[in-house]
Amino acid sequence: MVAIILASGFSQRMGTNKLLLPYQEKPILQWVIEGIEQLHMEKIILVYREEAVKSLVKNRNIQLIYNEEAIQGQSQAVIKGLQAVDESVEDYMFFMGDQPLLVLEELKEMIRAYGESPASIAVPYYEEKPGAPVIFSKRWRRSLLQLRGDSGGRRIIRDNQDEVLFYPIKQALMGWDIDTQRDYEELLKEDM
Repeated sequence: MVAIILASGFSQRMGTNKLLLPYQEKPILQWVIEGIEQLHMEKIILVYREEAVKSLVKNRNIQLIYNEEAIQGQSQAVIKGLQAVDESVEDYMFFMGDQPLLVLEELKEMIRAYGESPASIAVPYYEEKPGAPVIFSKRWRRSLLQLRGDSGGRRIIRDNQDEVLFYPIKQALMGWDIDTQRDYEELLKEDM
């Protein structure tokens, strides 16, 4: 399984690059990277837009992919990430760069449950809401490479519910992403 971190958004609702904002003395994106590294993925790919993001992966075994078409939406980050993955890879796990509260044990359990199920897609559920990270098998590679706009793989998931493992996450905070200044302030207030 390959991890693809989507980190090339514009943080429009935030007004500044949220991935570089500090949380407990580290940038938000660094928390995501360090969590993924503990999963021992076959490969980690980081799709980025801003040069400042590159400094977070210095001296790490992470492949950087620049997304010059980020303005076209999240789909371009998915496509760029997939294009860097060998076609023989069985599964792809897509992470958002703004989820600093990933829980290693929850992710390992989701990966295990996916591996034991006949599903070709796995979606975590946080308090009955779908979220990220999402796993797709290589069966969906062609469909993912044809995505357009800012919806990511949501349409594929919606149209193929019988192929999806909906995995309930016990620690709902893990699904918390940072989109607005208020989200960030709430994160800083919480004792996590």
